[in-house]
Amino acid sequence: MELLALEGGTGLYARFLMAHLRFLQGEEASGRAYLRKALDEAPLPALPYLAPAGVRLLGKEVLPFLLAARPWAKEPLTQALLALAEGLYREDEEGVAKTLPLLLEEVAEEAMRGLLFLGRPHPLLGELSRRGQELLWAASPSAYFQALGEPRLGGKPLPLRQAELLVLLLARKEGWRGEELALALYGEANGPALRMEVLRLRQRGLAVESRPYRLAQALQADFLEVWGALRQGDLSGALARYRGPLLPQSQAPGVEALRAELEEALRRAVLAQGEVESLFLLAERLGEDLGVWEALLERLPSQDPRLPIAQARVERLRREWGL
Repeated sequence: MELLALEGGTGLYARFLMAHLRFLQGEEASGRAYLRKALDEAPLPALPYLAPAGVRLLGKEVLPFLLAARPWAKEPLTQALLALAEGLYREDEEGVAKTLPLLLEEVAEEAMRGLLFLGRPHPLLGELSRRGQELLWAASPSAYFQALGEPRLGGKPLPLRQAELLVLLLARKEGWRGEELALALYGEANGPALRMEVLRLRQRGLAVESRPYRLAQALQADFLEVWGALRQGDLSGALARYRGPLLPQSQAPGVEALRAELEEALRRAVLAQGEVESLFLLAERLGEDLGVWEALLERLPSQDPRLPIAQARVERLRREWGL
């Protein structure tokens, strides 16, 4: 890395690495402090090299450093590094994509930041060690998996099959035997297809181990947050996080079972509580659950403007069910 060739580069690089290590350990405040110190003490020619990490770790606080780096981005590499940083800062996908050809040749670790931001699989990400993958994700605060509704990873759309596999891996931390996981994903033993999907997740920078298949890193996910809130007795928190069914388009047997289990847990909790607002919220989210709509209809006051909505929905569902 060119950074090491600069005056004071060794100490600067050490602080740079320490900042990432702190983030990997979950000590975000300490990680930011190390990186701020590195940026504050860095010789000006070093700023373009530090800028991409600064954006991912410091967020909007990094703007003064980006501005200070501009006069020192004179060569193709430093220009690409600063363009990557500014693209990440502005969340400019086109700008980030333009930097990748040069960065993939010259500075692979920074190219990986761009690939993760864009949500693009790449063999380079799949070659990372488990610890390297953990570090890269820890240095990417946007990493978050949305599986309720349309699947997104780090804010970017995720193909359904990859989302299904990721849900199954997250749902069983202890891992899966290959045949079990294939059955949960495909409904049949399809080892080659499973290995291909695992490779695709690895190419997105995710640390997926085999024997057993498990996700070897922390990853926040909305459906896990709903489960967590339910376990803590926080029904309002669970409903606030429940934006809709778990991967509603999925027909993977394991995902269908998890979806039904989550819906039933919410349903039972809301019916047991019997509070009108919770019933209405869940009735809307589930859409076609006659039992929840009937419970809501029983509890709505006669002057409540939602009463006609509940009456119409109950009548239609009873008619469709032949009741």
